[in-house]
Amino acid sequence: FSEGVSYFGTKQEKEFIKRIYYDLPNISIDYGILEKASNVYVIGADLGWSDLGTWSALYGHKETDSNRNALTGGKIFAPDSHGNLISIPDGKVALIEGLDDYIVVDTSDALLIIRKQEEQKIKEYLESIKSISGGEIA
Repeated sequence: FSEGVSYFGTKQEKEFIKRIYYDLPNISIDYGILEKASNVYVIGADLGWSDLGTWSALYGHKETDSNRNALTGGKIFAPDSHGNLISIPDGKVALIEGLDDYIVVDTSDALLIIRKQEEQKIKEYLESIKSISGGEIA
């Protein structure tokens, strides 16, 4: 990131980050940045905490409909579907019928449909998908 400091706060920032993102090591922000920074400060506060590092954690924080589905993004119709997290792009319409306890995430470049109980396999699957797609999946 230090080579792109001149781009930060400009119209070129997004393109710079997009260009280098896939070459960055896959490490946590505390190890990669915070432990090395000399200008980090702590202020005591009771804000509550949840690590939203998983789709299931996000599901736990989202409002759900009468069938316990957490729906985000466009217009989603989920008849006879229960306990799902469904996220689609704004402006898109989705019909998902008869699905129980799944994670469904549609992005501009990928579609994820996986049972919530198998969520721990997402990273493994993502690596496989990256290898066959040329590494362009975010």
